[in-house]
Amino acid sequence: MEKKIKSVTFWKRDPLDVSHLETLTVLFRDDGTSVWTREGKKEQKGKEETASFLLTLKALSLETASEGYRAYLYEEDPGDYRLHFFLVLRYTDATYLALPGLNPNQQPKYKEILRFFEGYGIR
Repeated sequence: MEKKIKSVTFWKRDPLDVSHLETLTVLFRDDGTSVWTREGKKEQKGKEETASFLLTLKALSLETASEGYRAYLYEEDPGDYRLHFFLVLRYTDATYLALPGLNPNQQPKYKEILRFFEGYGIR
């Protein structure tokens, strides 16, 4: 059985000011809708947009990331300038998948993750 995603948290360094982080948090509701928080502003999304987001996210097959490119939650440190981004998927069964953006030229899915979130306003 496929795990159900409870929330997605993503932050990325602004290319023009690396001390500034662009953030997006998506909380999924049981009714198929979601609440998006970007830069402190909350927005409700309907079932269609939520389903589209989840379908595209699942198509990235992030669960296949090798152990070398996974992280623990305590490794999420915005003060660590080696991190270009940090992505956390939290599941309803109290597990998570955390992916740090460390190696743009070697890390699988690095560019796909950035392109995906660019479509949602994170440059």
